[in-house]
Amino acid sequence: MSGRFEITDLGRKLPPTASFDYTANLKKHYKDALAETQRKSRQRIEEREKELQELRRATQSLTLSAQAALEESERIFTELVCSIERRRTEVKELIRNQEIAATSQAEELLCQLEQEIAELKKRDAELSNLAQTDNQISFLQNYGSVCVQPVCMDVPSITADPGFGCVMSAVSEFQALLDDVCQGGFVNISEKVGEVTIIQNTKPKADAESNTDLQTPSVFQAFVGQNAFGVPVPMFSGFAMSSQIGCRPAPRLRLHQRRRRR
Repeated sequence: MSGRFEITDLGRKLPPTASFDYTANLKKHYKDALAETQRKSRQRIEEREKELQELRRATQSLTLSAQAALEESERIFTELVCSIERRRTEVKELIRNQEIAATSQAEELLCQLEQEIAELKKRDAELSNLAQTDNQISFLQNYGSVCVQPVCMDVPSITADPGFGCVMSAVSEFQALLDDVCQGGFVNISEKVGEVTIIQNTKPKADAESNTDLQTPSVFQAFVGQNAFGVPVPMFSGFAMSSQIGCRPAPRLRLHQRRRRR
């Protein structure tokens, strides 16, 4: 009887064929459940392997994209630095050229003024000499030429305190503008960089199958119980199936056996 199940109904033993039928049906159900569990397990393996390949491809793609982004950003920032350097050189040239132009204009006017002053001083000396002469004939002869009013040049207005203070203010404003643009651009770039991810930040979905794949299917809950040792045994309403392998007989069976011995 080792390894054989017997089905009794309150002391009435069922035919052996019924016991074998129940055993065969139970085995078939368990094999079907095992096959379904194995199918789900293999399906889970295939899904995980597919996800693994996708993750590897995504990681490789991200690495290549990051390298391309580094090279492109390096190129662009190098161009920006070169552009700023060119602008710096242009501003220096503008300041130097304006300094030279303004200085040359001032020096030209300075020479004209010095020449005019020299002529005026010469005329003033002639007037002084004419005023001191005692010869009336000479006085009258030279008076017409000396007393003629010379033509004077129009002197433009001169800036009292010229300087490049306004230029320095403009450069400072340009620096502040660049700082604002760079700050805004950096914030935008930082946000875009933070959006590049491989794993999306989503809440994990409840995997209902994770806790049910290895459990006894619900179709067997109606006729599967546990013995005193926690081992699952088939049970039916009105019947009690027991095995002589690691299973103690039910109380009704023990009472029935004692009555038969008497």
